[in-house]
Amino acid sequence: MDLTIKDGTGRSWDMAVGKEFSQGCPRYNVTGMREFVRDKQVYGSHFQMIYVKSQGMLLYN
Repeated sequence: MDLTIKDGTGRSWDMAVGKEFSQGCPRYNVTGMREFVRDKQVYGSHFQMIYVKSQGMLLYN
């Protein structure tokens, strides 16, 4: 699934979430998050995002 993270200033980051199974258990792969973490300097931090399903977008405050 392709997603876009958008912050309050209008900056955006494209990413993708993939799902596969290993021994019957789901495993999620996220690509594109590295650039977001680098740009927002959220290393080792917890943060919350709101998913807007109709737009396929994550909003970050």
